[in-house]
Amino acid sequence: MKEEDNFLVRAVMTVVLQINLKVKKRREKMKFMYFILSIIFLAAVSVSPAAADTRPSLAPVVIQEIGQGEVSYGLTVYPEFTFSRYPSSAKACAEACLMVGGKPITQSRLGAPFEFEPILETTVNFRGQGGIGREYQKYTGIFVTWTIRVVGKAEFLPIATVCQALGIGGRWSGYAYEEFKGGKVFTRLLVNGQPRGNEAVMTIPFQGGIGVYTPSDPTITGSAYLRPEDFGGEFPNRMDFRIEWLNNTSLIIISPLDEGGNTARNLIITVMPVQN
Repeated sequence: MKEEDNFLVRAVMTVVLQINLKVKKRREKMKFMYFILSIIFLAAVSVSPAAADTRPSLAPVVIQEIGQGEVSYGLTVYPEFTFSRYPSSAKACAEACLMVGGKPITQSRLGAPFEFEPILETTVNFRGQGGIGREYQKYTGIFVTWTIRVVGKAEFLPIATVCQALGIGGRWSGYAYEEFKGGKVFTRLLVNGQPRGNEAVMTIPFQGGIGVYTPSDPTITGSAYLRPEDFGGEFPNRMDFRIEWLNNTSLIIISPLDEGGNTARNLIITVMPVQN
């Protein structure tokens, strides 16, 4: 190859190399520019009004329902019977009482066994009640708490009444001792007729003979948290809240009045705005 050709080749390679260097630098500049633009775009999206949380500003709303008067729930379990003496004519009655002692009352007029009964009720209407508007149906959570003070009362059951309730006729005469076993008192929350959350339970210990038993902490407290998602994405227009209780003891369970004549039963519903 001639010297002129070598010079020409070197010149062309030098130009190509310079072009490659410029292109490489330009690519690096372009990559850097794209990086900067990406950061600017993401920052703009993060503060864009369209991308910001458009939830309305809502204030918490509290609704409280206080029970009225003293209420009671009859025994649903027979006491334990012990007989020291009775005539032969009362044998069938005594044997029947021994058979059912400590068992649930299922076929008598002494109580309605294992059935929840209402004790507190209130309604939340998402149409302006207490400042609650339609927007609360989607953007809030509902915290429900209830408190019920209870005492257990042991009340002697006439043996003749027990036997009559069991369908055994005849007159009763004799001596009987009754022991009132403990058990549990249940409470639960229903919303629009459906149970929500967990049951709140209090254990009532063995009572012994006749008297009134007051637990050391005689208060049943329950709670539940409800979300719009639990109701298909938004709360219903109307929500009926009901607290029910169930006595599963041989005692008469009473929710009494305090010394000032007030009840210790309340249902508190707090409607709170939620954040993403």
